[in-house]
Amino acid sequence: MRTELVLELLSVGDRRHGDLELRLGGARHRCDSYYLSLDRVDAPSESRSKTRRVLAAILHGVAGTVRRSPARSVVLLPYDFSDQYTGLLRLTIGAEGVAIARVVSSVEGWRLDPSRAWSASLETWGELRSWPFASGTRELAMSRPALLEHLKRAERLALRFARPRRARAR
Repeated sequence: MRTELVLELLSVGDRRHGDLELRLGGARHRCDSYYLSLDRVDAPSESRSKTRRVLAAILHGVAGTVRRSPARSVVLLPYDFSDQYTGLLRLTIGAEGVAIARVVSSVEGWRLDPSRAWSASLETWGELRSWPFASGTRELAMSRPALLEHLKRAERLALRFARPRRARAR
């Protein structure tokens, strides 16, 4: 089976709950986009376009880090910002590919600006605990080029319906 990584903002109304879906291989996990809309780095609104731009910024930043990272590096992709925790994908760069595991940090999602969280040091996240998918899947592998292509595709998808950021009035 071909491993696929998709992080997609779904159109399930404007509630921002259960509207961000991670698909990794055959496993799925839904979470909220709410804290993406509260990001303080982007425009001070809670629009759907802003949410899409913040998701795209996370994916773009992680892709750049994966591209530049040497073997035996760990890159974290935060995606599930919650009141009590942050869910992340731990990307362990190897000589032959990337091992992808879902992990959770006790750092509350509301404490972070999601558009910058991808660049936080490993120490920022504290202890990371394994967080298997409901299917029991703990870790999947994919080549670095394939992972970069999946991240690029997810970024394009996020930006497809996003309006450009408006300049602030002076």
